[in-house]
Amino acid sequence: MTPLYHPTFVIYFEDGHTESHDVRELVVRLTKDPELEGLTGDPRLVEMVVDCLVSFYRQTPETEPVTLANFIEKARELLVGFAEEKGFAPQLRSLQLDLLETARRPGCGFELEFFTELRGFLQQHLRSRTSPPHMRITGLRHCVKYLLGRRHWSRRCGSLQDEIVSVIRTEVARSGLADCRLAIF
Repeated sequence: MTPLYHPTFVIYFEDGHTESHDVRELVVRLTKDPELEGLTGDPRLVEMVVDCLVSFYRQTPETEPVTLANFIEKARELLVGFAEEKGFAPQLRSLQLDLLETARRPGCGFELEFFTELRGFLQQHLRSRTSPPHMRITGLRHCVKYLLGRRHWSRRCGSLQDEIVSVIRTEVARSGLADCRLAIF
């Protein structure tokens, strides 16, 4: 298993106390969850879901603290969604974008050309839909390291990753499709 980006996460309990949980423990707990039997075959998927949730909860100011039950429930929803998406319809396959492939395509323009290509893809697919689209955007970490010429993750990589995600979210918001299902990993 690859090391997770967030090693610990604070969980609130109903009685008011808090505990710092090792994120790997949450991954193991979800992998062994009987309600998810058969859906969690790839531990990297569970790691990705847990890591994304931890990142989301840390960056999004919540009015209520995150309880263990809420965290597990959200993780289950995401894992079930990914499992359902494995058999997605052929018309949805065109709504998948590999960021690393997009970054390699423009040539020597690097970041400027990459963002132009990314915006063009999103605008084309988001504006041409009458129903809320389902979009999978993959290869984010590899794309960031490629664009910056890095072998290992750095703070600069984190900044560029945030910028890419921000551009994607801005284009989705600009499209006016409030029910757009978007998976970025």
